[in-house]
Amino acid sequence: MKLLDKYILGGFLTAFFSTVVVFSFLMSIGAIFKVIPYLAKGVPWKPVLSIIGGMFPEALSLSIPVSLLVASLLIFGRLSSDGETTAMRASGLSMWQILSSLILVAAVCTIICIINSGFLAPYCHYVRRSAIRKLVVESPVEMIEEGRFITDFNGLEFYVGKKDGNNLKDIRIFDNRNNQVRRELSAENGSIAQDELDILIKMSNVRIDPFFDDKPGSLYADDWVLRIPDVLQDDVYNKRDYDMNYFEIWERIVNFDFYNPEATEEEAKIAKSESLTEISSRLVLAFACLGFVMVGAPLGTQAHRKESSLGILMSLIVAGVYYMSMILISSFADVPAVYPYIAIWIPNFLLFGLGTFLILKNN
Repeated sequence: MKLLDKYILGGFLTAFFSTVVVFSFLMSIGAIFKVIPYLAKGVPWKPVLSIIGGMFPEALSLSIPVSLLVASLLIFGRLSSDGETTAMRASGLSMWQILSSLILVAAVCTIICIINSGFLAPYCHYVRRSAIRKLVVESPVEMIEEGRFITDFNGLEFYVGKKDGNNLKDIRIFDNRNNQVRRELSAENGSIAQDELDILIKMSNVRIDPFFDDKPGSLYADDWVLRIPDVLQDDVYNKRDYDMNYFEIWERIVNFDFYNPEATEEEAKIAKSESLTEISSRLVLAFACLGFVMVGAPLGTQAHRKESSLGILMSLIVAGVYYMSMILISSFADVPAVYPYIAIWIPNFLLFGLGTFLILKNN
């Protein structure tokens, strides 16, 4: 049995590590290409490297579970196509015994993911966001990129269609600083400038909708200046839930009234629900390592040479449905009535149930 475990484990780990590297790189490559231009423009290199380095722990939280699914599918697909799984079962081995070494690997990966998503990834996210904040202070003009939304200015979302130095075209700004009103500003062109600690967005041919807080209606102006006060005051980035480890989030939940003395009862319920959902989502993703191995191995066993593409497609569907379910349930984090921090465990229960069913079917 030890020789058999060593044989299965050798091929599995090779496929697993290769897949982790590929998936982690693919998940990070888009963000890497976005920050490389900063170096070319003379932006300080240290915060840029901090941004790049902080991406990989976050990517690992997703790439490790998926890599376990793909690796178990590939190795058992090969064993099945060569008739080796049939020989193992003919020798009296159950599917659980054949899978024992892989389940042990998945358990180790679960522990790694719990530590990574609970401590390392949030710390790296905080370092990355702090580096971005530092870039805003040191090079605010460089933080405005054309063709994508910028959310690095608290309460404001920027979109610029074209940028040439300090000159901007096709400007759209969503002002969320007032909790009661979401205001949109659009302008044909404009420019960005600094005034001591403030940033000034000078715009031409402007439409502001709504203009008044208490009633609808747009305002049109030939020229308008949006002042963002105290942006350049310091480079401190305040931590949010996804920047904190488990203990920090829980401490914020327990002492919520101390940190938010003016919050209403409803606001407290929503904030606590969001924090609890953040903790649960990290743990759910970590335990998915076990579920994906339990699903991937029997799917691979059922996929013969002519059906290998079907097996891969089924695995992609399982992973896609799983992550889409996670995203959907997480979107209700601000609705305490549906208990999203409990509901988010449903995809895992379904995953374990499906894996158990497929393993028993293979037996």
